[in-house]
Amino acid sequence: ALPILLQIYRGAIAIWDYSLSNIQLFKSLEIHNCKYVPFYESKENLKRYNISFNLKRNIKVLWLGNIYGRRIDILNTIDKEIPRTILKITNSVFYKKKRDLLEMSKIYLNICGDSPSKSPLNLFKIKYAFLTKSLVISEMTCESSEYDFFKDCIVFVKNTTDMIEKIQYYLNHEDERNLIVEIAYNKYKLL
Repeated sequence: ALPILLQIYRGAIAIWDYSLSNIQLFKSLEIHNCKYVPFYESKENLKRYNISFNLKRNIKVLWLGNIYGRRIDILNTIDKEIPRTILKITNSVFYKKKRDLLEMSKIYLNICGDSPSKSPLNLFKIKYAFLTKSLVISEMTCESSEYDFFKDCIVFVKNTTDMIEKIQYYLNHEDERNLIVEIAYNKYKLL
């Protein structure tokens, strides 16, 4: 698994880590796109670390979570098909930072764990995406009631190929993306 993780880290646009020892380890492994960000930093203080918050939506696609199992294959496939598109955050990110990252993201990508048919939607992250007006692209999950409730405000995909097509489509069709985002934002008020 380590060589696969190294590939993912080397292909990442940026890696933000709260541990100086992790930063040193990354650099020793010739991973130079990493930045140190201490815990509990405000958005204003992050500017000191050359993390740009100038552009409202400068992250094309954001994925937050633990990389393991099928997620590795999916993220690698997306990286091959549309390189340097996804910002992957694999460490725990506190609520304020999650919101800051989502505010900068055009699309939030929800990839289920090893059993999508048994995984409910992560409503906590999805609510944040709705609130910050990031489009949610998600795998189908087992809960049909979730699908019925969210079908007009989450772009559900059937497989990795469908996911790649939808990412490309909504990155290139801002008006349609914004329409779904507005529906999602209004639905957030109901959650």
